[in-house]
Amino acid sequence: MHAGVVGRACLGALLLCLPAAPQSGGQADIAAQGYYLAGSGQPLSDTSGASIRFRQFLPGVGLLTGVVEDYRARGGWQTGDNALELRGLAWLGYRWNLSGGDFRLAPLMVANPFTNIFYPELTLRGAMVEASRGNATYSAFYGVQTLYQGPRIPYRLSTGERAAGATVRYHWGEQLTVGLRLLRLSESQPADGALVLPLYKRFDTYNSASLQALYTPLPGLRLFGEASAASVSGVAAGQRPLSLFTGLAYETERFTFRANYVDQGAFYLPLAGFYVGDRRGPFGEVRIKPLRRLELFGSISSYRNNRERDARLASYSAVSESAGFSAQLPLRFSLSGQVNLVRFDTTDSNGETRSNNSQWTATLNRPLGRQNLRLTYRDMRLANNGQVNRQTSREFEDLLQFRRLVVGGSVRLDSSGGADVRNTIFTRANVQLRAGRLTAYAYFDIGRDLVNRTIFATNALNSTVIGASAELPSHWSLQTELFRSTLSMAVNPANVFLLQSQGIAVPTALSGVDQWSLYVRAARQIRWGQAPPGGNFESYTIARIPITGAIEGEVYETTPAGRRPVAGIPVDVDGSRLALSEASGAYRFAAIPEGQHELGLRLSELPANFEPGANSRRTVLISTRRTTRVDFEVVRLGAVCGRILDAPDPHSLENLIIHVQPLNRYTTPETDGQFCFYNLPPGEYEASVDLSRLPPLTHVVGPAAVRVRLDPDDPPKPVEFRLGRDFESKPVRKRTLDGPKPPARN
Repeated sequence: MHAGVVGRACLGALLLCLPAAPQSGGQADIAAQGYYLAGSGQPLSDTSGASIRFRQFLPGVGLLTGVVEDYRARGGWQTGDNALELRGLAWLGYRWNLSGGDFRLAPLMVANPFTNIFYPELTLRGAMVEASRGNATYSAFYGVQTLYQGPRIPYRLSTGERAAGATVRYHWGEQLTVGLRLLRLSESQPADGALVLPLYKRFDTYNSASLQALYTPLPGLRLFGEASAASVSGVAAGQRPLSLFTGLAYETERFTFRANYVDQGAFYLPLAGFYVGDRRGPFGEVRIKPLRRLELFGSISSYRNNRERDARLASYSAVSESAGFSAQLPLRFSLSGQVNLVRFDTTDSNGETRSNNSQWTATLNRPLGRQNLRLTYRDMRLANNGQVNRQTSREFEDLLQFRRLVVGGSVRLDSSGGADVRNTIFTRANVQLRAGRLTAYAYFDIGRDLVNRTIFATNALNSTVIGASAELPSHWSLQTELFRSTLSMAVNPANVFLLQSQGIAVPTALSGVDQWSLYVRAARQIRWGQAPPGGNFESYTIARIPITGAIEGEVYETTPAGRRPVAGIPVDVDGSRLALSEASGAYRFAAIPEGQHELGLRLSELPANFEPGANSRRTVLISTRRTTRVDFEVVRLGAVCGRILDAPDPHSLENLIIHVQPLNRYTTPETDGQFCFYNLPPGEYEASVDLSRLPPLTHVVGPAAVRVRLDPDDPPKPVEFRLGRDFESKPVRKRTLDGPKPPARN
């Protein structure tokens, strides 16, 4: 075993044996695993070894994580991921993350809303330092580019390409994020001489500066842009140094639109083992949901390579168009369909090749009790330099679930038409069982390979996968999987009779491949102390090792004379910490962890003679070693009081109503005529008597409405309304008195 491997293993074992400090804890996963592959005419190849992954929370320091993976493969020792990382260290007002060994570095410094452009990660073996404070994050790194090797248990192989650089990322709220990366690559071949870069991309040194930005001016609208400039030595002249990528994305619940344009040169991010860049063209995508059960989508792209017009390279042109739909039909049916059109042209020293291909797909799905039925039809047409070949496929699948048992199977009929007509049937079956801590599964495929079939030979394929995993007592787990695949090549039956009739002895079997593999993994988890939670380690570390700032401000009220401080007003942070404003109106919170916090007036403890002003609660971003100032306004409440005078009877005031406008409040006076309106903010008011509710035979003497100005510094005089009594007028009755009658005349 190499000395470096031994050293890493010893370091991991030492960390696991460290005594748990107070309030610290951690856990480790130790696993032994092996993968074995063999077959007819193929020697046994195996990859086997052990891995240790651990994490340990160190109070006041941070979260320490590590991984040690070493395997025996290819006749020697190979290393997987071997790394040590400390996250969350608080020092000099910054939050530090320190990584050593194998680590990954994403080339995207801001979120990219598009998926049509591939960005490979830098898988480096070296060291990286990252520091963040407030809205900014800085990092510096150095390492050798590595690639993963191995079919089931991956290990790393060095490409010899050295990478060094630094990044800066800054964001302004949630609207704008900008990232800058400086990168230097030094190309060299790996020890085994494998070619990890195309010949025309070989270089001595590569230096680049990349700027990326994401802007969200409106909800749902995102604008992305990237510009990269590079200088390369050791290659032929004619390389364009500038690469651009820009686009916009607009997304709502019923409508999505994405469009971008890329113009990347051949030396845009020339990472060993990856083909990146060397393309130019637009892309567009739209999704519409006109109905709740219907969605329509489509996309189009057109790309070309070799923008430098290098005569040594083949030139490609690709135009891709796609459209489709998905719909929920009555009776629980769902239907989806899609069409893809691809035109691919190639121009090189051998001439020009034109390919025009299309594929139509339709799927009908219907759940039926415990079953799920699916019917798929696919029609593919391949046209290469005028030669047309058509392949169709019809597949029926049934999936049946009984609680913990899932059984499924499918039958596919493939047909091909062109120079000759071919038909074949392909079957697939699968079963999965979950019983307590045991999960077992099996997959079976059998059929004829239509794609690789020729006029002279046919291929029969048969593959089987059987596996199981179990959670055992004492934190043990076991996983195993067995795979076997057979491929037999036989003479096409249409040619057997013809050849044998000519006296040629023809064996029906031409060749065959019988390959199998076995994967076994046994692991145990060990815990000690108070282990950190299995979720967000970042939040866990920040909460226990905070980098702090401060919050201060003033509580005031606005008066005609200006702004005036108010004492005794409660202010809280995140609903927990509380501070009262002093006589000067000032309040202060010290040692507030960095990040977002909720700050505001605690209304449940606000004095009764005050009410909050505008923006009584706010979200504030605390920066390291900085003081954030937030002021709050309160409104002092007053009262408008008065009295009803000369009431004819105290009980007659029970139904009398007094209004105050513009708040549209009302009250009734006491038996002694007193009334009052409380909790009124400063301002102009009008108190009035409701004339329709006056006691009988009374009227208001003087005005029935009085204007009042409420000022905390000058309490208003009591409002008085005087009632007068009306005199009751009785009706006049006329009465005629009878006198002596006059004498009668003869």
